[in-house]
Amino acid sequence: MDNNLRTQTLYLQHKQWLEDAAIAITRNKCEAEDLLGDLYLYLLEKGSPKIYYEDSWNIMYCYSYLKTRWINKVKTSKKFVDRVVDVEYEAYDIEFDEALDKSYDEVVRTLKELEKTPLWPQSKLSSMYFFTDLTLDKLSKEIGISKSTTYLAVKRIKEYLRTNLQSPFQNEHTKEKG
Repeated sequence: MDNNLRTQTLYLQHKQWLEDAAIAITRNKCEAEDLLGDLYLYLLEKGSPKIYYEDSWNIMYCYSYLKTRWINKVKTSKKFVDRVVDVEYEAYDIEFDEALDKSYDEVVRTLKELEKTPLWPQSKLSSMYFFTDLTLDKLSKEIGISKSTTYLAVKRIKEYLRTNLQSPFQNEHTKEKG
């Protein structure tokens, strides 16, 4: 028995039950009809022998399909709904922004200075990692070294920068505590 006959049997035997179930799920007759149309189309195009029941389709599978399809439709429609949220914005902190810019410039300057020391390989790798869109994995593959070597090099430079440079974020935390 092919999918057309099974779907026809399902329609003739369970039409009212499926309509009632779809309306109960969607709470809207128009949406319920669309949902049922999706079900019938799915069964005709992609129906699997695993969901056959005698000369029709497994009715509980059909119910689950309707429910799942509706939930997914609602979820995707909520993603695109504009939400108005009242948010209190803090005043823009110009001092922190300037400190952040200064800190960035110090990191760049320090990395360039480290390229003239025995830490030059670590500095070069860290610069590539910090200032490009390369991940540690991609950087390792591009250079041709192991991931652990790349990780340790970047970690060593991060520790160096933490101990030798002042972070504007540390100042921010001390303001909040004090």
